[in-house]
Formats: sequence, structure tokens, C-alpha cells
Amino acid sequence: MIGVRSYGSAIPKNRIKALDILAVWKNTTPEVLESTGQTERCVTRPDEDTLTLSFDAATRTIKSADINPKKIDTVLFGSGTGVYTTKANATFLQDALGISNAAFVTDIQFSGKSGTTALRLAYSLIKAQEANNVLVVAADTLNLHIPPGHYYEYSASAGATAFIISNESVIAEFEGFSSYSSDRNEWFRLDAERYLQCGGGFIGYRANWGLLEHVVPAATTLMEKLTLSPADFNHVAVHQGTIPQIAMVMGSLKLPPANVFPWTLTRKVGDIGAASSLLAFANILDHAGPNERTLITSWGWGSGADAFSTKTTERISDRRSKPSVKDLLANKQYINYDMALKYEGKLLRSFTDSHAYL
Repeated sequence: MIGVRSYGSAIPKNRIKALDILAVWKNTTPEVLESTGQTERCVTRPDEDTLTLSFDAATRTIKSADINPKKIDTVLFGSGTGVYTTKANATFLQDALGISNAAFVTDIQFSGKSGTTALRLAYSLIKAQEANNVLVVAADTLNLHIPPGHYYEYSASAGATAFIISNESVIAEFEGFSSYSSDRNEWFRLDAERYLQCGGGFIGYRANWGLLEHVVPAATTLMEKLTLSPADFNHVAVHQGTIPQIAMVMGSLKLPPANVFPWTLTRKVGDIGAASSLLAFANILDHAGPNERTLITSWGWGSGADAFSTKTTERISDRRSKPSVKDLLANKQYINYDMALKYEGKLLRSFTDSHAYL
């Protein structure tokens, strides 16, 4: 049996309300924000980035697994906004967590599906008997890569979720994986550029260009492989971008709303990219009982989707993550837009003129 041994998450404490952003830019209406579920999002502090959030999530995961870090033989870091664009990000986690230098360590980059792709690779490595305990971390700081005044500023957020994937002490067994991808320039960021660009347009349906074209075939193929129907899943975690995106996937796959919306975190945390559907999955694991099946789908700009199914075991109540996702969401403080711009480094000054600010 191969599956999740433990899990843990991290999200920034600072949050900003969408209406506070709206008061500055006035580029939409309160009604549109409400309909799309863009209520509030996370703001990283100056001492927070993709790796510090990943470290916090991974530390909680290792503690929950009750495992010696030296027994972790693989580290897979999934992110589209890693701190480093050339050197590996995963080696930071390897050293900071006390994982053996002989472990197989690498980064995985496929925007919003980086984390689920890393999970599939973890499963494959263990199945091939090339690994026993794999640390998978999915993290993004999309908030740092959206320019001030852009509509996506209401949603672009930050967070991390981590898992120990193992063939021992499994709390949720992997039942199968499926993927679907093609080349599309809907969202992208070129080398040396800080901010994301939207090549496919952002207004209306174009905002979701590629979503259904990839998520639906990935999930449909998975269900065909496992001879399952939408009604066979107790819970569903999909990409948590906006409420319309969630509703579009739910309707297209004929998923029962009662299995989808209870795990929707968009209104509370925004879009955290590679950790998006996986934070929802962690929230499900916080509450699920034994023998409950979950469908997880992700969507990555570029473009592609992963889908996989898990089924909880009798051990599920033994390794609940602490703090829970609910606890992390509740631990917050609101800041204003001025502070958000400062913390996210969008107000820059020349170092040569720094003496003028003393």
C-alpha cells in the first residue's frame, strides 16, 4: 500500500481584504468580487517566502509522521514561484530539515500542478522500489508576482502544503493517477521578469482558458481507469482559484455540490497555486473518517491537469495535522493596502538613495 503517511500546511498570518484593494484601484465592483469569491487573501511578510512557508509545512509533516528525517530518502519540491530560478530550492529544505545528503532531491515546476505532479512522481518512485519515504512539498507565492492594479491582485496568494508519501503507516492510500496537458500561453513569466503575464486574456471566460480542456479529460480518464463514477467520491478537492472555476469543474464532471463546496477555501485564502487543491485535500484529511474516497484535481498554467484518487485507512485519526487547516485559517491579522505593497516588495527604492530615508 502506497499513500500519505502524514501532512502539514503553512499559510501567512497577514491577510488583506479584497475591498481594501478595490478602494485603491476601483477596477471592478463589490458585486463581482462577491460572485467570484474574492474576499481576502494572504500577504507574505518580508521574512516569508516560498521556502520559509515550505519549511514550516514540512516540519509539521515530519513531526506528524513521527519519522527521523534521516529516513526520508527523497525530497520533491513543487512550485512555480521558487525563490531560486537557477539553483535548486529543494536542497535548502534538505539541509534545513536534517535530511541525508545521499537523498534524491529535486525541484518540480509545472505552475499550479507542480505539487500534484510531485505526488505522482513520489508514488512512482516508491512503486518502483527506488524510494521508501518521500517528502513532497507544494508551495507558491503568487502574490509576489502580480503587479499592483492588476485584477488578479484580489486572488493571488501564498501558502504551502507538505506530505510524507510512504509504504508504511499510510493514512490515505493512492488508488490511481491521470494527467492531461498541452502547450498554451494563457499565463506565463519569462526569465528575468518578476510579474506574470496573461497571454490568453483575463476578462470573462478567457480567464479560464485551458481549465476545463485539461481538468475534465484528466478526471474523466481517472474515473474510467478506476471504474468509478462521481457519486463514488465522498469528497472532492479542486483548484481553488475562484468560485466560478470551482463551479465550472464541478458542473462539467457532474460532481455533487455537497462533496465539493464544503472544502472550498477560495473566500478565505485566495489562490495559492501549487498548494491550492492540496490545501483543500489537507482540510479533507483533517475531517475524513476511515474508508472515505477523495478526488483531487489540479490545474497548471502552461497548460495541464492532474487527477488522483485516495481512500483513507483506519489510521486516519492517528495522524491529523496540528495545527489543522482550520486553525491556520483562523490565525490571521488584517493589514491595509499600503502595508501589503511594502511587505510584497512592490514599493522599491534605490540603494544609492537609502541615506535619504534615515
